[in-house]
Amino acid sequence: STRRRLRRQMREMGSRRGLLVAFIVLDNPSSSVLDMQSVTFASGKPVFQKYLDTFPFPYYTLVQDINRLPSVISDLLRQWFEITAA
Repeated sequence: STRRRLRRQMREMGSRRGLLVAFIVLDNPSSSVLDMQSVTFASGKPVFQKYLDTFPFPYYTLVQDINRLPSVISDLLRQWFEITAA
């Protein structure tokens, strides 16, 4: 599936030294991605899961207040520098 291929690509990219792939979700609090579900069918019956439980990006952050975006990006970069310097 597309999701499995994307996860594999994210693992491959994550193994490269000095590379960080982070997904920033600009979320709408009134219709949040936190409330979204995905559905699959097992034996003809629907199985519901939280969308983010199967999100293909291992590193992501949700931003519900666009005014916080600069501080979120700076925190992300600071943490990346701390990890790569270790």
